[in-house]
This record gives sequence, C-alpha cells and structure tokens, in this order.
Amino acid sequence: AMEGHSDFIWGHMSFRNPRNPNQLWMKAAHVGLDEITADDLVLIDFDGKQVAGMRQRHNEFPIHAEIMRNRSEINAVVHTHPVVPTVLGSSGHNIEPITHEGCYFTPPSIPVFTETADLIVTQAQGQSVAEALGSHKALFMRNHGIAIAAESIEEAVFASALLDKAARAQIAALSIGPNVAHSTDEEALAKREHIYHPENIRKGWEYLVRKVGRWDGVPR
Repeated sequence: AMEGHSDFIWGHMSFRNPRNPNQLWMKAAHVGLDEITADDLVLIDFDGKQVAGMRQRHNEFPIHAEIMRNRSEINAVVHTHPVVPTVLGSSGHNIEPITHEGCYFTPPSIPVFTETADLIVTQAQGQSVAEALGSHKALFMRNHGIAIAAESIEEAVFASALLDKAARAQIAALSIGPNVAHSTDEEALAKREHIYHPENIRKGWEYLVRKVGRWDGVPR
C-alpha cells in the first residue's frame, strides 16, 4: 500500500505454506492492503479449499495457486492493481533498463498477459497466467494489473516497489521522446547482479519495514 499498490479492498498476496507445499497463505477478501493483520489471512489448497482462517478467500486464488503449481521455486506471489504499471502494461510499451529499477526486470522484457482483462477465477485461467509469466519474475496483465513471483516474501514486496518505480520512470521517458538512453542488456544484467543481490534485497526489505513505522497513509 505504501509503495503505490493500494486499491481499496482489492489486490492480494500469498505465501506457500512451509509445512505443506500444496497449500498457501493468502490475504483474505474485503480488507485493504494497509489494514491486514495475521487474523486477515486464510490458508487454502491449490484448488481453493479453505483449510484455516475465519475470513473469506479471494476469488482470484488461481493466479497464486497456478503460478506456485508451475514453479516449485516460487514461494510468494503478488497480484495488485498499481495505476502506473497497469497503464504502461496496457500501452504496448515495456520497461527498458533506463533506471536501476528497470535493470531488475529486463532483460528479458516483462511478458504481457492478454487473454482477458476480467478476473482470474478458474484453474484454466490461472494456468494461462502462469504460462504467460513463464520463468520471469513479473507479469503485466493488460487492463488489469500486475503479478510478481518470488522465492521469498521479502523479494516479492521489494520487487513490487521496484516495479512501480521502474514503470514511473518509463512513462516519464516516453513523455520526453524516443531518444532517452538506456543500458545495454549486458550492462543491465551486471547492474542487477551488483545492486539487487540477496543481501541488498534483505536490506531493502528492512528499510521498508522501518518506513512502515513512519508512514502516514499517503503513498510517496
């Protein structure tokens, strides 16, 4: 919420159950990203059956379940509706490695899911999302939002914040014109390794935790 992903009560994230890899903990429906507590989590299996938690699960659980089903290394999934990344992902443009944040996502380019802009509520639709994502860490869902797939909660949250910043930089570049320089693929991959290695991602997560303590509810 603090990093531009708040959308009233919509948007959700999940984490694979460490005790059962075929289950996931997920934010419950009807609560905002900025107000959830441990009591607002539900435990479900990949078919959507609720195992624990008092609240109602989101209908779009197949996004999370099918990504995790397809990729055993993925433990955390985010699906939100940040305005700037959603607009960029629906524009026919993509993120280039103009800023450091852009280097986190490309190369290769972020894929775009175009099958539907409606809610993803069936296993088949979830599978289509997972197939569109492929081996990438991010997905633009045209006219709908984004998905992030990560090995940890820390990485998923940090990547979500980076995606919003990278999309804002890209739209700023598009407003200037076609002559904004960007890093080569080789340089972008080197910057990714030098800047966004696991230790820095952990330290970036710790910064966000500290920032929450100072947050006044207004995204920066």
